[in-house]
Amino acid sequence: MNVVCAAGGLIVRNHNVLLVKTTYGANRGLWMIPGGLVEPGETFEMAAIREVYEETGITAQPRRLIAVRSGIKETAVRSAPPDPAACGSPRPEQSEHGVYLVYEMEPIPGTPEADGLEIAEARYRPIDEVLDDPEVVGLSRQIIHDYVHSAPASGLTKVRTAIRANQQYALYEVYTLA
Repeated sequence: MNVVCAAGGLIVRNHNVLLVKTTYGANRGLWMIPGGLVEPGETFEMAAIREVYEETGITAQPRRLIAVRSGIKETAVRSAPPDPAACGSPRPEQSEHGVYLVYEMEPIPGTPEADGLEIAEARYRPIDEVLDDPEVVGLSRQIIHDYVHSAPASGLTKVRTAIRANQQYALYEVYTLA
């Protein structure tokens, strides 16, 4: 199974949310939370910082982890009938496991600017408008809805004290309920 990791950043300011309109892929022409793939050597947090900046020109720092999406999609057409023992699940060699983490982020004030390549538009939009807009990707709408209707301190916060690990990591980040 191939694993694809991605990260995004939710930035809310004065009842407005920062969204981007994509120019490619399945979400072409739709609005969504800025984000993208984790590059080799990056943590999810680092990828969220980079992607938000690349797509919007806004520098921001993660405050807390607010959403996790995990899913499996088939990447090739089956050449044989599904294995009954697998309960109709995709075969490992024909599937892709996607993991997407979204952080609430604190921006440095600035005006969003689309990169003009992957992103056609980047701007703050009123939350009330976004929640009812069918041109906003469903996952982004759900994350924004749940964020707006959650307790102010809910979510996972990065642990700032060192935690000893039994394995050696180049980078090691832990988020817990704080």
